[in-house]
Parts: sequence; structure tokens; C-alpha cells
Amino acid sequence: MAINKADLVASFQKLLEGQCPSNTAREQGNSTDQVVSSLSHPFASDDCSTLNCDITLDEIAQVMRRLKRNKSVGLNGIKVEFLLDAGDMLHVPLQIVFNKLL
Repeated sequence: MAINKADLVASFQKLLEGQCPSNTAREQGNSTDQVVSSLSHPFASDDCSTLNCDITLDEIAQVMRRLKRNKSVGLNGIKVEFLLDAGDMLHVPLQIVFNKLL
């Protein structure tokens, strides 16, 4: 199932307008800090600092090596074969995109 450009734009527009499931907590009057502190996670508070580091090229290469061919496409419509066949050419662009998302 491929997503067309209009659907993608509409999804991002909803996010920008604050129409996403994560807004439920704010609508109920909870602050972000309250919501985050109520979540349980396996990391101690001092370990979380490593989660805020930039994604490295080595991490991207490791993940790319674990991808398996002949799998169905995701919501973005990108085939694993495309990612694998592109080789190292996509590592830097993916790093830039992923780090901007953090």
C-alpha cells in the first residue's frame, strides 16, 4: 500500500495542528513532565543521556546489514531492496534525516 503525497501532507498538517494521539494528556490537563514521569522505562535516569546522542553512521550501517530482502513494504512504500541496493549512498542522508527528527 503506497501513500500518496496528499495523504502524507494531510498527516503532517494534522500533527502540526496538534491533532495527534499524544495530545490526549495535554487535553486532560497533564503537563509533559507529568506524562513522562508516569511512564516506566528500563533505563535509569542517568542512562537516558545516551539516548539523546546523535545517530552515527556506524549505527545506520549496523541496522542496514540486519535488513532482510523479500519483505513487504511499510507505510512509506519503500522496499528493503531499494535501501540495500543503494548501499552506502543512503547512509549520510539517512543520518541527517534521523538526527533532525530527534
